[in-house]
Amino acid sequence: MSYAKELWDTPIRVNAVDPGWVKTDINHGTGIKSVEQGAAPIITMALLNTDGPTATFVQDEGALHW
Repeated sequence: MSYAKELWDTPIRVNAVDPGWVKTDINHGTGIKSVEQGAAPIITMALLNTDGPTATFVQDEGALHW
C-alpha cells in the first residue's frame, strides 16, 4: 500500500481487492463463485469517487483488517 501512502492527499484511491475463489479455466472450474460474483467487489472499488476509501483490502464481504 505504498502507493496509497504516496497518493494520500490526492483524489486517487489505491485499494487491494480479493475476488475470492472464482470458477475460471486456471482452476479448472473448481471455484465457488461465478465470474460475475468475483467481479462485483472489483467493479465497486473501480467506481469509487474521490471521497471513497483508500489503503483498504476488500472482499465482497467488506474490508479486511490488516
